[in-house]
Amino acid sequence: MNKINKIFYGVLLFVGALTITSCLGDDNDTEDYSGLTPEDYTYYMNQMVGDYSGKLFFAGETLSELDSISTQVTVTGVGDSCVYVSVPIVNLVRGCNDSWVKDAAAEEGGNVTLAIKYYLYRNNNSDVFFGAYPQYKYGDPNSGKKTVTLTYEGETHDVDFWFYNNSNYNGEFYRNKLQVYFYLVGIQVDGTTVSDLTVGSSYLSPESYFRVLVQKF
Repeated sequence: MNKINKIFYGVLLFVGALTITSCLGDDNDTEDYSGLTPEDYTYYMNQMVGDYSGKLFFAGETLSELDSISTQVTVTGVGDSCVYVSVPIVNLVRGCNDSWVKDAAAEEGGNVTLAIKYYLYRNNNSDVFFGAYPQYKYGDPNSGKKTVTLTYEGETHDVDFWFYNNSNYNGEFYRNKLQVYFYLVGIQVDGTTVSDLTVGSSYLSPESYFRVLVQKF
């Protein structure tokens, strides 16, 4: 429907409530949401499991400018329930204030795989909404962190990427289509913060924004 394109690509998506308000295929604009029974939960989780291909979107210098690359995603179910997505390190360091980090990421290249934990929350005519939490582990004080190693001038450095984990409806599944939004909130190098990004209802740093839109194959 026309509404989905406006929400997917409009600025209002970025500065809104950080929740998904669109749908992937339902032409009915009513929002008659119902809860998920335990049977529903298992059914939809099993429907989501599989391999997907599509696009990874990220913002340019402003939130109204989107670029994308091809990506593949794997979704697991009961016992793991994660969305695994590979993200180029050069895209993650876009908001880093230390230029050498960007140079090292560009020179070494490579991707990092994020494990995005998901929990189903509600559905609307088989349009299932879920919370997505990158690198989330319950009870882990380092939950939300992904660490990579970069080399600069012969020395190795630990680079920690921290992700936002306070959105309950930043994922959606409908008829073998999946979309997930995730947000980078900070970067540390050897324990020192080098980038502090804003993720809020009134402002969102362009470098923090990522969106996955894929279809099962």
